[in-house]
Amino acid sequence: MLELAKIFGDHMVLQRGTPLAVWGRADAGARVELEIQGKRAATTAGADGCWRAELPPLQTSFAETLTVTAGGSTRTLRDVQVGEVWLAGGQSNMEYMMYFDLDAESERPACADDALRFYDVPEIAYPGQDAEADYAAYGFWRKAGAQDLDYFSAVGYYFARALRRRYGIPVGIVGCNWGGTPACAWMSEQAVAKGGGQAYLDEYTAAVRGLDVQAYDRAFRADPANYRTDLLAGPVLNMMHAGARPADMAAAAARLGLAGGWTP
Repeated sequence: MLELAKIFGDHMVLQRGTPLAVWGRADAGARVELEIQGKRAATTAGADGCWRAELPPLQTSFAETLTVTAGGSTRTLRDVQVGEVWLAGGQSNMEYMMYFDLDAESERPACADDALRFYDVPEIAYPGQDAEADYAAYGFWRKAGAQDLDYFSAVGYYFARALRRRYGIPVGIVGCNWGGTPACAWMSEQAVAKGGGQAYLDEYTAAVRGLDVQAYDRAFRADPANYRTDLLAGPVLNMMHAGARPADMAAAAARLGLAGGWTP
């Protein structure tokens, strides 16, 4: 058995010039070996099967293959590039996709770029949620192109495009964002307190005091709204984005049964 964390896949971009961590799962005690650019790393899977290895710094490249072996299993990741990797994390401003961008249609004909790539982390709230619904639209690397442009974070895309034009190296954007989430939810309790958020922590503690966690968990899992499997398919989301294409917003209003529809 050999598994890699989902972010490691075909067409991925790896960070250049710094030690590179790769992790996953294998049979307990299995020796795991990695190779890319003629550089190697090895480790041993723990009793729980988890492993983590660190490769030496890699050089910029537009065409690499990463090979990972454990016992009798081998994973070969192809069309791998090495360049700059940036995290596009945050709330709705970062989540805001090119699908809603008013310049998307003018950008689409010339956006194809084999060395500008994007990975969108699925919006899951607890371990295993990704196995309870169809999240096939996310969790893999996309290349900039007319077909996949809609899924790119607009901020992430324009930022990556600027880097590509200036430096001419591969650029990967990892979109890990969730519209509507409070900033404190992305921080450790210690960081919130240090940053002056003690009032938030006090309010949170009061709000969850006496909470029936099991009942809350059951209610959460039973609510279809908590399974955001396609961020391009929600009529309410389309309505909320003021930059959305007028035709889409009008159609969304009609589906919601709003009197008079929507007029730009």
